[in-house]
Amino acid sequence: MAPSAHELLRLDSELFGFKVAKLDASKLDANTLPQYLETLAKKQVRLVFSKIAVLDNAMMQAARAASGKWMGDVVEMESDLSHIKALDASKAPGLTLELATSIDLFEQQTLSALASRLTIHSHLGLDAKLDQRAVLKMFETWITNSFNHQAADEVLVAKLNAKPVGFISFFDHTNARIELLVVNKSAEGQHVASSLLDKVLAILKARGFSKAQLATQINNAAALRLYVSRGFKEVQRLSTFHFWLS
Repeated sequence: MAPSAHELLRLDSELFGFKVAKLDASKLDANTLPQYLETLAKKQVRLVFSKIAVLDNAMMQAARAASGKWMGDVVEMESDLSHIKALDASKAPGLTLELATSIDLFEQQTLSALASRLTIHSHLGLDAKLDQRAVLKMFETWITNSFNHQAADEVLVAKLNAKPVGFISFFDHTNARIELLVVNKSAEGQHVASSLLDKVLAILKARGFSKAQLATQINNAAALRLYVSRGFKEVQRLSTFHFWLS
């Protein structure tokens, strides 16, 4: 039994009121997966999240046999930054982009609206067994932690007519990776998301990175179109499973 194949998720457990764990399926096989889930159940873990490579037929079958609930696919993507050019201006009138260090510029109403947007395609938001109020709180916390550098290295904020309407968070320590990209519904169709992405890709290239990575849900068609238009290509596809343990 691989002792390090799972991680107990503290925030998830606190918000949902029961033990939640994340399982690294790459450290297991079709035979050890059900055994590991049984061990977690004995430790009173109630819910386990795991991502399994779609092309791993044996593990996919084992997940379904273990009553895993399929919650959609995630696409890992990568882009070559050699084609990226420096961008000095945004594409929309009244739109400004700036690196931020504080969440204070977002009113609670805006923060909640952005968090709600993130839940739409998330595996957490798609599971009817989960308290969606707790899911919303989790995404609000994730956003806050992005600004205080716990869940991202930096955050680029978009303001439309001086009002914050979205942001993109990213890591640039050892690898260049985009974490969250979200725009308020009221600002849709005004090139906010594409401006945020273009600016961050230019920043990452200027800092010496040759590639950038990200992940997005396969059911988020608008995000996929944007990423593909900026040269991102699929590297791997993973299926997200929820295992509800008795």
